[in-house]
Amino acid sequence: MSRNRFEILLRMLTMRHVRHKVQILISYLVSKYQKFYIPSETVCIDETMVPFRGRLKFRQYIKGKRHKFGIQIFKLCVNGSYTCSMKIYCGKESENDGVSVADKVVLGLMNNLLDSGRTLFTDNWYTSEIGKKVSNTWNSSRGNFTK
Repeated sequence: MSRNRFEILLRMLTMRHVRHKVQILISYLVSKYQKFYIPSETVCIDETMVPFRGRLKFRQYIKGKRHKFGIQIFKLCVNGSYTCSMKIYCGKESENDGVSVADKVVLGLMNNLLDSGRTLFTDNWYTSEIGKKVSNTWNSSRGNFTK
């Protein structure tokens, strides 16, 4: 095979819609997580950085993390560190409807657990506006508030 032919084939094999392909896998995993485990009364939302130094459009850099470069995953966890739901951060989303990224993350992860009487624990990034919305759908919400 000639070099030019190889380069043409290599260009055709690029993964332009990596986010869509990864989302299919994530949604399959989340459906299996939720099928085999019913969460307890207390749930927690936090982010995790999966180390990755390769080339990726939605790779994140967070200065305070142990692994500074990687893929940021938002997770809904229960006691015992079991992951019930997760969402990969794939870059900046539009805020046309007035909902912040943190609100979209919380409402997306808690989608199946709304009106179930659970206590939600979050850190200060998620607690900004979500406290008002959460008080209408859950019995309680706890988070770190900063002045």
